[in-house]
Amino acid sequence: MRTAVRWGLACAAAVTGTYNGVKIHANTSSHPLVCNGVADAVGNTPMIRIASLSDATGCEILAKAEHLNPGGSIKDRPALFMIREALQGGKIKPNSGTVVEATAGNTGVGLAVQAKQFGLPCIFTLPQKTSTEKVEGLQHLGASTIVCPMGPTTDPNTFQPRAQAIADELGEGNACFINQFENLANGEAHYQTTGKEIWEQTQGKIDAFVYAPGTGGTISGTSRRLKEYSPAVQVWCAQSRGSGIIPDESAVDTDFIKYRKMTPEEDKQLAGPSVLEGIGSGRVYKNFENAKIDGEMRFSGDGGAVAMCRFMNKREGLNIGGSAGLNLLAAYHLAKRMGPGNTIVTIICDGGDKYRSTIYCDDFLKTKNVPIMQCDKLADFVDSGDSVPFRWTMKSQK
Repeated sequence: MRTAVRWGLACAAAVTGTYNGVKIHANTSSHPLVCNGVADAVGNTPMIRIASLSDATGCEILAKAEHLNPGGSIKDRPALFMIREALQGGKIKPNSGTVVEATAGNTGVGLAVQAKQFGLPCIFTLPQKTSTEKVEGLQHLGASTIVCPMGPTTDPNTFQPRAQAIADELGEGNACFINQFENLANGEAHYQTTGKEIWEQTQGKIDAFVYAPGTGGTISGTSRRLKEYSPAVQVWCAQSRGSGIIPDESAVDTDFIKYRKMTPEEDKQLAGPSVLEGIGSGRVYKNFENAKIDGEMRFSGDGGAVAMCRFMNKREGLNIGGSAGLNLLAAYHLAKRMGPGNTIVTIICDGGDKYRSTIYCDDFLKTKNVPIMQCDKLADFVDSGDSVPFRWTMKSQK
């Protein structure tokens, strides 16, 4: 535990290096007055103190504002790394070939923005629950979109297998399946940039990082970097109802929590449909395998995260997406668990405008049986119903 402080601007240096032979430049210092294209504007997002949550818990709850990236989300970071890796690896050439990816929307936007710098068209497959705003946003960027039915990843008609099939049909050299779920450049982007920025912006005064994963890239790269700086930093995973993976309690000889796919019985009891997009893994992806996770909290529904989104609009003036709502809800409960005086960091993954037809629409929520909670005050919702984690898991103590 560290004494909470008020935060000022902390500047850092740019990162230049290679990953698997790919030249990477990530601007983690204060942005120049003029950026050399959108790639140079990715990263170095501000850290925002969430006053309402901090004051309610006696902790410093900070959120990294990734919705301020050029493409509007945290996915701009891995998109930049994965496009450059594909180019440097010869998987695709500038002005020749097509980028193909399975995305819940934000990675697609990041890829479409970066692909334009190299004259590359994009084809994206998306799960059926993707908001209309996201699909139309990709189309406005010139991408082709294919909305696929929901289902297990073993179903060839779902969005991940469909993307692979499209790339295979186009042929090697003509298309590149980015595969963010298994592409380790995804996690590397956060190792080289996000984790480093968090440490420098907090000046090393961080006690915990909490995040709701999807592909696992963010929590993997960020946790590995923070643990290098200080093994004492706790890393917590927030799991939504849509997650189909669970801590593997048989993996007792590991230093951190390891995950496995749920059994059908566990899936029926613990998982189910979720309106929160971009989070909730169906299986343990390669990026997620590398995460250094100390603890997990699991939520039984989406009502609390949706209420947190709406509360942030009303109280903090922050227009955020559903995954950010879950992140902030998790940060609040972790702060209550750890006690006053701790500094807890999470992430605002994206903004709320692309969810006007979903989590900000009462009629939509009613069709999905998501409770619509009163949220004028934090006390209206934060400690009741599915706002409260129903299951906490800690790593084994050796």
